[in-house]
Amino acid sequence: MQPRDRYQLRQFVFFSLLGLLGCHAPALAEVPAEWQGKWSSHSGRCEPVSGEVEVLTITAADLGFYEVGCELGKATRSGKSLRFDARCYKGGSPVTPGKVVLRRHAAKEIDLTLEGFSWIAAKPQRFQRC
Repeated sequence: MQPRDRYQLRQFVFFSLLGLLGCHAPALAEVPAEWQGKWSSHSGRCEPVSGEVEVLTITAADLGFYEVGCELGKATRSGKSLRFDARCYKGGSPVTPGKVVLRRHAAKEIDLTLEGFSWIAAKPQRFQRC
């Protein structure tokens, strides 16, 4: 199974479980089109390579990379940044609420910061457009 297929399967399972448990997902986000698509942690390499290259995929309502998946909720824009309420998981960890911050540095370069999650340090990760 390809990494993208695993990511989509995890999303399906995640949202199905939320429905079964009676949990309410946050209001769906509308990520602007210019932020959507594939982004790589190493320019020129747009396929994941464990430990070397991470590929971030952003859609209108969620994002994912490596073992991380986030459903994005309400967004707040501030200058070159978008800050989302989010529900995220990593691997087998429970889904938890927090914040996702996307900040544009150039037309083809963004930073991603995940805030409020015990399984990742809240420091920016830089990605370039694939």
